[in-house]
Amino acid sequence: MQNAKRATISVSIGSLIGSLILIKVINYLPRRKFLYWSFLVLALLIAATGISSLYTFQKSTWGITLILYILGQLLFNLGPNSLTFIIPAEIFPTRYRCTCHGLSAAAGKLASVIVQILLQHMKFRGLSINDVKSNGHGYVLIIFGAALALGSLPAWAWLPEIQKPRREETGLILPSKTLEELAEGMKGVRERKEIIGFRERFSQFLRK
Repeated sequence: MQNAKRATISVSIGSLIGSLILIKVINYLPRRKFLYWSFLVLALLIAATGISSLYTFQKSTWGITLILYILGQLLFNLGPNSLTFIIPAEIFPTRYRCTCHGLSAAAGKLASVIVQILLQHMKFRGLSINDVKSNGHGYVLIIFGAALALGSLPAWAWLPEIQKPRREETGLILPSKTLEELAEGMKGVRERKEIIGFRERFSQFLRK
């Protein structure tokens, strides 16, 4: 019961709020841009949570870490966790969409399994991460922050635009491109002369 209460407070509340917010604003967000920016902001937030954990471990100020972690869960589900599942369902050409979306989802689950296995064998300052006297989770969160920062790079470089701005009575919305446009895949991206790839994105960045 204690574990259920703690999980509800630290994980479920933030996750649920983040998902509900995304449902409300999904058509008003530029998904590609929001994905790589949320990766970066979340990387900073999770790293800050890890640092906070190291300093507040078994102290009366542990609430700071809890608040940061809840905010991290909120942003995680508002950004990368949801968008890395939504975007693959839109971005692949129709012929390969189900297969590629399945591979994309499976890659995320495989990474989770690998991390769980590694955590069982990790030690920080001579203590297993599962030892109640260990504050190793703080170091793990810092490592996760670095991984999230790396995740922003392919999102920035390799994701094409999947939305078209459109103005309606309610304001500017950003619905997805048509299935026909998305079905063209990389060929359509090149024909529309959209910028994609590290070299092209970086060259555009330098020109700005």
